[in-house]
Amino acid sequence: MGKVKFQVHLEVEGLYAVPYQTAIVFCKIKPFCGKFTNGKTFFTHRLPVDNNAVIWKEVFDFSVKMKTGDNAIALPYIVKISVRREIQGGSKHMKLGHALVDLSEFVGGERGEKTYLLVSDDESHRHDNSTLKVGVTMKILEGNPVVKPRTVHDSGRQSHIEVDDDEEEDDEGLDPPGVSSDDAARIVQQVLDE
Repeated sequence: MGKVKFQVHLEVEGLYAVPYQTAIVFCKIKPFCGKFTNGKTFFTHRLPVDNNAVIWKEVFDFSVKMKTGDNAIALPYIVKISVRREIQGGSKHMKLGHALVDLSEFVGGERGEKTYLLVSDDESHRHDNSTLKVGVTMKILEGNPVVKPRTVHDSGRQSHIEVDDDEEEDDEGLDPPGVSSDDAARIVQQVLDE
């Protein structure tokens, strides 16, 4: 196992198939576990729905430390993009859903794009089939220059929730243990319930 530091350019392109004609919508971007190396949480601008879509095309730059497993395959590093709608004149917001973006799928230097179906944060909230489109470019800053993206085939062999920390590589006690896919799903649900 090794560690690799990446510079990440995450573009939140837009939200599509929005079931509202008039609404102000924004996104909150943060790591699923831990924090980005700069310690920030990012927000898109608050924009109105136009023709059942919200187009941000906003790019967020940050760095992350990721682990690699067997054959230099990147282990999962999840970024949660939570989509929210303003209510009560903007003084409060309602969660519309979220997308979990696994950065390990985008390792490789080329820009990758993916569209995610929003997952509801609240079981009482109906699914509305809105989709969030993101683009990711990653550049290696430190570590093994030969890192392979994780594929669906690899996910069964190496399921692991990655925590970003600013600690030195020899701080093994701070690293989370590997978990099975079922355990990862339970962890995801616990974080969403918080």
